[in-house]
Order: sequence, then C-alpha cells, then structure tokens
Amino acid sequence: MGHHDPLDGFITYAQLRETGEKDPEKNPDLDLTAELAEMARMCQRQNWETDDPLGLGGLMNDAYRAAQLSASGRDLPPDLPINLLDAPLSGLAALAQKNSWDYPAANRLAFRELGLSIGFRAIEKLEEFTKNHPGPLKTEPSLRTRIERLAAYGSFREQIESFWLDRRNRAVQSWTDHREINMVMLATSLAPDGYFTLS
Repeated sequence: MGHHDPLDGFITYAQLRETGEKDPEKNPDLDLTAELAEMARMCQRQNWETDDPLGLGGLMNDAYRAAQLSASGRDLPPDLPINLLDAPLSGLAALAQKNSWDYPAANRLAFRELGLSIGFRAIEKLEEFTKNHPGPLKTEPSLRTRIERLAAYGSFREQIESFWLDRRNRAVQSWTDHREINMVMLATSLAPDGYFTLS
C-alpha cells in the first residue's frame, strides 16, 4: 500500500457517495458508510508529507477534490483541504534545493514528475474554484494563503513539461520503459480539463 492510498481511497469514496446521492435511482444500493469509516481510520494521525514528486502532485490533487466536496456540504474533516495544502510545502522546498530539474533524462522518471505537474494544474483549478464559488472557500484567508504559497513553485510545472516535450529526452530508456503511462501523464498535464472535469 502506498503512503497516500488511504487518503485517495477516502476522498474517492466520498466522491462516489456524492455521485450516488445525486442520482439515487441509478445507484439505489450505494452505501459506502463502512468503506468511508475504514479509510478514515487508516487516515488518522497520518503525516502526509513527502518529497516524492508523484506524491506531492497527488496531495495537491486531493486538496482540490476535498475542497470541492467541502463546498458541496460533504461531511469531511473540517481542516482536510488546509492540511492537504500544507503537506506538500516542505517537499517542494526540498525539491527546489536539490535542483532535480537539472538532472539528465536517464536519471529521471517522467511519470513521477508529471504527477507533480498535474498537481500544479489542480492548484490552478483550486484557485479558480475558490474565487468563483460562493461561501466560506471564497473568503477563507488561510486557504488563499496556502494556494499562493504552492503557486509560487508553479515554474516546476513549466520546467517538467518542457523537458519531457523534448524528443531527445523521450528517447532514453527511463522514458521508453514506462512509455504508456508517461504519455498519458504528459497528455493530462498539457490538457488537464478533461481529467479535472471527471475528478
């Protein structure tokens, strides 16, 4: 089990529950109470911090999903979006110190980096969502502050995308060994609207 799998499971179950409640005739038996409780137990007292690019991107994506659920009135832990926006900051600072984006393609894993790039797309979507959504998200200063702090690292996305768009970098074994997932992740980062519409 990955570090963030219980978190992803909890948020995904919460989204499925909301979808079922919107159309109960199509989902008459969709009772995820036990599953949500199980994931919530697994998430208790977890430290979500990481310096893995894929994990960092997943946290930012989960923060966006959690904010959407909170705005729709879902019963989530009240500080979940804030905590998920805090968790990536130390890892992003560590990546900035490592100068990871200067490494040659042979020493990099595209799908992990592109996961981070997609995470920054989620932060862009979250910023737009909070500006346009009426209610507490729009006026929550701590949420806006954290979004701004994460957005300050947004140049990482541009560096990652431009690096992997270079055909020479896609000719190395570290790309070709994972070509299918790399191509999907690159396409998602470059054209994220379809992915986030479905999230």
